[in-house]
Amino acid sequence: MLLSSPNKIFSFFLLLALFLLPACDNRPKNVLSKKEMVKMLTEYHLLHGTLQTTNQYYTPEGTLYFESLLKKHGITKAEFDSSMVWYAKNPKKFERIYAEVLQNLNHLREDIVKGKFRSPDSILPGIEISNLWNLHPSYRFTPDSARTKLPFKIQQPYLMTQDVYELQFLERIAPEDSCVDPYVVMKIHYANGKTDSIFQKTFNDSILRRYTLRLRARFPYKVDSVTGLLLGCKQYNGNFNVQLDSIRLLRYFVPQWQDSLKQVVEKNAAPPQKIQTKTIRPKEN
Repeated sequence: MLLSSPNKIFSFFLLLALFLLPACDNRPKNVLSKKEMVKMLTEYHLLHGTLQTTNQYYTPEGTLYFESLLKKHGITKAEFDSSMVWYAKNPKKFERIYAEVLQNLNHLREDIVKGKFRSPDSILPGIEISNLWNLHPSYRFTPDSARTKLPFKIQQPYLMTQDVYELQFLERIAPEDSCVDPYVVMKIHYANGKTDSIFQKTFNDSILRRYTLRLRARFPYKVDSVTGLLLGCKQYNGNFNVQLDSIRLLRYFVPQWQDSLKQVVEKNAAPPQKIQTKTIRPKEN
């Protein structure tokens, strides 16, 4: 009995310590736990990176994706914001959380590099990418330069429906540039006269920005050309100060689909066949 008594005392204090540990944590009820924060922040940074890569971060769609992420974890934006504020005031706890978040992201990157998420070629046809841009890849316009909207036109016989065209470039517009409401636009022209377009506002604040415009040839017709304006604006007063660099117009396509798509566009391009009609006269009694 004398031997068991210390064991009972130790067990009592161990249970008491386990009971009191949660009480020692001063985390408010509306603040997520460490485990919840690690899961939430890991997925948040994955979503953040994806939206930035696809140029959707500052769009209504980006907001909807973030709301869906909160809904998935069963928390509100107020709870997430309160948690971020509370952990920011407790930097040691925040550091431990982000150590696990970075570990999760690094493990995911290693899996991607190893090809863990790569689909077999036999199941998913490979996408090829070609650069269609055939003009200068960079431009620099000064106050002595003649004003231009820098139009472009790419016309190739192999452009096809279901292609994805992606215009990429770096641009810096100085504040003294006189362009009002600058913008960039890209258009897909089909052989039957239809057009598709995408528009992006640009800014004359001297900040170097990367712009990406992505447009799919969704109509089942032959693509005649891809055109656009890199330096569009509503009006200007002469002053010109713009720098453009790393201009590319990428075409994404699946080589295995080209023959089938060609048959589709040729069928749609063919004039409708005349249907011969035969007049049937009623029999005379």
